[in-house]
Amino acid sequence: MIERAEAKVSFRGTRESINVIDRALAPEIESPPTDRSDVEISVRDDTAVLKIVAKDIPALRAALSSYLTWVTSILNTLTVAEELK
Repeated sequence: MIERAEAKVSFRGTRESINVIDRALAPEIESPPTDRSDVEISVRDDTAVLKIVAKDIPALRAALSSYLTWVTSILNTLTVAEELK
């Protein structure tokens, strides 16, 4: 049985959007809802890298699903906000 599963996801965008993603995800990363996975985010210029290390594949899938959904929601919100300017 797999005892550890890991994934890295990179996002590229404007510096502003990457910084918003970083700030918006910070509370979830600092205080995760479960202890089945650990998440880190690193930001460099126009790129954010999300690293997820989980106890097993189901935990990795759940964490990936949650974080990717949050990032999608953040980007959709930024798009709507930009259109309203």
